[in-house]
Amino acid sequence: MPLHTDNWRLITELLDLSRNIDRPCRLGYASSIHQVDDAMPKVLHPHITSDPAICGGSPRIDGTRITVRTVVMYVLHHGMSPEELLVSYPHLNLASIYDALSYYYDNREDIDREIAENDALDPANHPFR
Repeated sequence: MPLHTDNWRLITELLDLSRNIDRPCRLGYASSIHQVDDAMPKVLHPHITSDPAICGGSPRIDGTRITVRTVVMYVLHHGMSPEELLVSYPHLNLASIYDALSYYYDNREDIDREIAENDALDPANHPFR
């Protein structure tokens, strides 16, 4: 089994665990998880930032212009492992790549909409007739 498949299984298990936390403060996670309502805690993403003046406000890896959308496209759409992506972007680290993927799963509708909007602007998706 490829290494990245094991990593995805681990990410999925961690995301499932994070969604099932009943009372994060009792578990000592108050610094990284804030209770939004009784149903779901909000997980912070320390490697992800957004600034309207950079990349059109798209969520991106802090200190870079690499958007969450870019990480998602390479890893989930093109099948690159986070380790392979690290080779292409050596200034990143695995923690920031995995945080970008975690951010995506926490904000999937927004990022999917952003991907669709950017695909619509790509001339390659609109061949000349």
